[in-house]
Amino acid sequence: MRSLWAALIVCASVLSFVADARAQAATATPRATERVRVGGELGFAVFLPSRYAQTLALFGHGHLAVGTSVAVRATTRVANIVVIGGRLGLLHTGSLPTPPTPPTRAVHYNLADATVVLGLSTNRRSSATGLLNEIVIEAGGVLGDASLDKVSQLVGTFRVGGSAMVGGYFSDAGVYVALRVAVTYSPWNGAGGWFWDSTFSSFTTAIEVGGLR
Repeated sequence: MRSLWAALIVCASVLSFVADARAQAATATPRATERVRVGGELGFAVFLPSRYAQTLALFGHGHLAVGTSVAVRATTRVANIVVIGGRLGLLHTGSLPTPPTPPTRAVHYNLADATVVLGLSTNRRSSATGLLNEIVIEAGGVLGDASLDKVSQLVGTFRVGGSAMVGGYFSDAGVYVALRVAVTYSPWNGAGGWFWDSTFSSFTTAIEVGGLR
């Protein structure tokens, strides 16, 4: 159900992006060039099935819980439609208990990422407000740890994927509010198995708030 909801949001963003681009091409109304945009995200990540999650069950743990994701991103525009910039993110999650077995201490995961962002964005302005659309691909590195009690394991991997955003901006205040959904592939062989296992791959839905100039 969560995957369906994320897919519907992405489709809505794509359709809105296409309609917005056509509207901009058909009108001669001037609009301000966006030089820089800085925003923060707060969202939730739902992890895809993986061999690692199956291995956790052998040690009395369940699959990965819904994670909390926070991030900041800064972008600029080229030719008023191409978006380029970067993203710094932090993701936290943990293993779930598996009743009716005796409760076990959860494994905690903290993952930081530095990601390059590249894509397309449009905006459509009516007086002091407007619609902001964005579709980008994202790629970068991930570094963190998986810890159980006082024992920790280094996590080093990469993150590739894409995100779509739909929101509104207020020119007079220079701020925007948006909904962003992302799909990410981030493998890890934490159980000593296949490196390309989709351990931390996820769907993320986030609220994004920031400023633009």
